[in-house]
Amino acid sequence: MSEIQPTTIGLLADYKVIFMRSGLTFERRILQAISASSALGLMGNLKYFLIEAKKNEISYHKIYEVILQNYLFAGFPAGIEGMICLSETFPEKEHEKKHIKNDYLNYKETFERGENLCQKVYGKNFDKLMKNFASLCPELAEWMIFEGYGKTLSRPFLDVLTRELCSVATLTVLDWKRQLISHIKGSRNVGASEPEIRETILQTCLFLDKGSVENSLKLLELH
Repeated sequence: MSEIQPTTIGLLADYKVIFMRSGLTFERRILQAISASSALGLMGNLKYFLIEAKKNEISYHKIYEVILQNYLFAGFPAGIEGMICLSETFPEKEHEKKHIKNDYLNYKETFERGENLCQKVYGKNFDKLMKNFASLCPELAEWMIFEGYGKTLSRPFLDVLTRELCSVATLTVLDWKRQLISHIKGSRNVGASEPEIRETILQTCLFLDKGSVENSLKLLELH
């Protein structure tokens, strides 16, 4: 396993200081750090935060879900490498993995569940979103609902607010501004406070330079 990446010099000290700030629970902070480092492919950093999560008895299943959902934003390679790192850190939990098959094999039920969650996240902008997606790419419009919100983001073990804040963290470090704006709004729609969203973005200073973080904070202020 690689060492802490040089892109995050001072990570250990910064982590101790940042995680003492108010605005977010420790559990959400550690899950967001896991999400961001996994999405960036920083396996040394991911290993470090997984060990910290283990020390602090953060739910294995919550961590599993955070890494799993990243395939939507960072692709299958991030998901695969993240799961390998998770398995190495929690070898005793291998037998606890729960492959949820049941009704997501039922297209209609999964699509409806995804549509309901997507409406909750996007609120009044849902109809506009679907219209724009259908015009841009009908396949992506369907897959977003079925794959994204139906099969993945509707899974148990992790609440929707934590999922949205982890998405904000991931999209911030990946610099996908349009999608970040959508999930900033989505976080609000599912109950996130402004301090929670702001702290989520600020915390990405563990991985980003000051200018990149400030640019993302401007998006929060503007939207």
